Amino acid sequence: MAIKHFTFDEKSSRLFAGFEYELYKSDPKWIPPGRRRILAQLGPHYSFYRRTGNLHRHFLAFSGESVVGRASAFLNADLHEDDGLPIGTIGFFECINDYAVAQDLFDAAAGWLREECRVKKIWGPMNFDVWHQYRLMTSGFEQEPFVGEPYNKHYYPEFFERYGFVEKRKWDSVELSDADDLAILMRRGVQRHQQLVEQGYRFEHLKAERFREELPKLHAILAASFQRALGFTKISYEEFEHMILPMRPAFDPRFTIFAYDAENKLVGFASALIDLAPALRAFRTNEGPVAKWRFFQRRRKSNRIVFLLGGITLEEEMKASGLGRAGFGYVIAKILAAGYPSVILALRSETSKARGFIGDRNALKTREYGLFELKGNS
Repeated sequence: MAIKHFTFDEKSSRLFAGFEYELYKSDPKWIPPGRRRILAQLGPHYSFYRRTGNLHRHFLAFSGESVVGRASAFLNADLHEDDGLPIGTIGFFECINDYAVAQDLFDAAAGWLREECRVKKIWGPMNFDVWHQYRLMTSGFEQEPFVGEPYNKHYYPEFFERYGFVEKRKWDSVELSDADDLAILMRRGVQRHQQLVEQGYRFEHLKAERFREELPKLHAILAASFQRALGFTKISYEEFEHMILPMRPAFDPRFTIFAYDAENKLVGFASALIDLAPALRAFRTNEGPVAKWRFFQRRRKSNRIVFLLGGITLEEEMKASGLGRAGFGYVIAKILAAGYPSVILALRSETSKARGFIGDRNALKTREYGLFELKGNS
């Protein structure tokens, strides 16, 4: 076994990006991340590397001439504990079903973070920050993945825990496909929405024809809503736009709303996206014109909605206005009216107050995820 490390290297980057495609090529459920996208994230012009204080190192594990694993170590200068001590992260983790490979990769990545960055806590998996891909799927591997969902080999959680990582936070997803049940769940939210309108609140749909011009609002309300979330760090609008623009085909203006209070302040939002998983699988082998044509054909046939985002500002939360429930109910009503048969309430933190919107249906969770932490010299 040999471990090679690099910061920026074109040949190594291609091996790094290509390994995931090789590892999952026989998995029909896997959603390709896009070779160009991953190569861009490994290049020196990517935003993370240009921020002052950020450090990184990528690692490749070889058995002979073959790549058998990969990982990255990141120091995000804005990610730290309350006392200011930095938290390192390990991301882009992929490896064959051999714990010895995982152990060597963890040794290399964690060792570099401790020795070069002086960190005492390491989170993983996390690519750069919480704005990018992070967390492991820990159960629900038999389910059909949705875009944005952590998706990994079933043995990864065991590998992390065997090395000494402990699950720090849990998330889950619930898929609801009973229109009558959804109608019941949305009822209180729809009523609350009407009450807020009568109090002077205003709800605006995303303007599809002005998508790019709408993004500053989405960036601002996302940052305001999630500033107290685990691992939250700020990113510039330019970074946000670069991340969101490729997701434009997933946005249906009927299912994304901005909420303004009686003083015309933007205080909340809710967004459910068209699941592009079947469409994105058109890019499993190449990203040429034919694959793009297949993508748009499959996108039109998507029949599943992913309720992925929603939040309110701290000030609005302090009012206990019920805006979160109102946004939830209003968007669910729009989804039902559009005739979609299935809604995934996605990536819900175990600490989220929004879990109360569906009561005992929380027990119907079909997938679970975790962010793991390694302390000291485990």
